[in-house]
Amino acid sequence: MSERNAAADVSAIRDAIDKIGDSLRAQGEAADNEESTKWAFILPFLRDVLGYNVENLFEVKPEYTADVGHNKGEKVDYAILNDDSEHTPRILIECKKLGADLTQDNARQLWRYFSVLPSARFGILTNGRLWQFYTDMDNDNVMDDEPYAVLNVLSPDPDVIVLLQDITKEGFDSGKARKDAERHRKMMLIRQR
Repeated sequence: MSERNAAADVSAIRDAIDKIGDSLRAQGEAADNEESTKWAFILPFLRDVLGYNVENLFEVKPEYTADVGHNKGEKVDYAILNDDSEHTPRILIECKKLGADLTQDNARQLWRYFSVLPSARFGILTNGRLWQFYTDMDNDNVMDDEPYAVLNVLSPDPDVIVLLQDITKEGFDSGKARKDAERHRKMMLIRQR
């Protein structure tokens, strides 16, 4: 991707995030449950920011089965699927209602799903306003304890917007995304010192 195209993609991603932020400011109070949060903020993010067709069940699958051990009927809210013949998941998304705290318990729930779906290399935990992005940098197929990036749609970090390019439909590159995530995590650790 040329620098010019990358800049245009970053600009388009930023514009889409800003529109979701505007929508959140305008109607956030009405999103009083998880379903309304998904409908008004999460699906538009998947569609408009990441570029996935949320109406294509071979691309974005709601309530994707992620049975954990003896617990049957476990489902992750959304799985973004690979283009392979089996439509295996590439990204898992666990949603909470707008305003809900994104807790370690929520992250552990996503971690359980991640551990039984090895084709998924990325996980997202979101309440529609905050988006926590996870991968498996420390151990393959084991979701890291901490997100490699956090996006607040009301005040998006430009560095995180750049990272999103690697997990969009058009720009998806698992290897590059993991390398960029590692670089971003190191940069954040340096900033915290």
